[in-house]
Amino acid sequence: MIREKSRTVPRDGVEFELTIGPVDPLTMFGSSSRAKFTGRVMTKTATHRFKLLRAGNSPDIYESMKKLRRPGQAPASGLCMRAFMEAFPESDGDVIGFPDPSWELANEGSLFPLLYAVNGGGWLPQLALACLCDPNMRWLVLVK
Repeated sequence: MIREKSRTVPRDGVEFELTIGPVDPLTMFGSSSRAKFTGRVMTKTATHRFKLLRAGNSPDIYESMKKLRRPGQAPASGLCMRAFMEAFPESDGDVIGFPDPSWELANEGSLFPLLYAVNGGGWLPQLALACLCDPNMRWLVLVK
C-alpha cells in the first residue's frame, strides 16, 4: 500500500492512504468562486484508503458514480481534493475527478471538483459541470 508521503500519483486500482482534515468547501477554488456547497462538511481529521479508477464513457457524473459504486468502495468526497494535492503535488498528466456533485452554481446546475494537470507538473483545481465527464478521467474512490 502506498503511503501518502510517496509523492507519485498511484496507478489505477492501487490502494493508498490519505489523511483528510476539515476544509472550507467555499474557499477550495479561490475566494472568487460563486459556487454554493450543498454537501456534508468534514469536521474531524481521519485517514482512509482510496484508489483511482476509470469509469469509461458516461454521459454525466451520476452515471460515473454508479459505475464506481461497487462492493467495498464508494465515490470519494470532493473535500478530499486538497489532501490529494498535498500528498501528490506533481501531476502525472491525467485529469483526476472527485465524484461528488455537492457544489452548485446558479443557472448552471451541479458541479464537481477535478484537478487538471499543469504543464511543469502541478495541479489546477477546478469545478466542472456534472454533465461533463471525460472517458479518460481518473476518479478518486473510497475503499471501505
